[in-house]
Amino acid sequence: MSWPANVNQYEPIAKLLMVPGTWYQGWLCEKCGLVIALVASGDRPVLEEPDDHFARVRCPHCGTMEQYSWNARGHHEYKPRAP
Repeated sequence: MSWPANVNQYEPIAKLLMVPGTWYQGWLCEKCGLVIALVASGDRPVLEEPDDHFARVRCPHCGTMEQYSWNARGHHEYKPRAP
């Protein structure tokens, strides 16, 4: 797959390091719906950047690689699925 020039690759927090009930800044995976976390967010606002770009990230839960708009990040609570 070819990625546009304005795409940067980011490493999300590994699922083994994520704590259930904690809020993270990132995206929801388009395939499995779980949080792709960049940082624990607490009460910090998600700041938009004037020069929006795309982030290429691999979901730590299902392994799917997708690209997401940087300014589409949000606060998401990590709720792991029951085994």
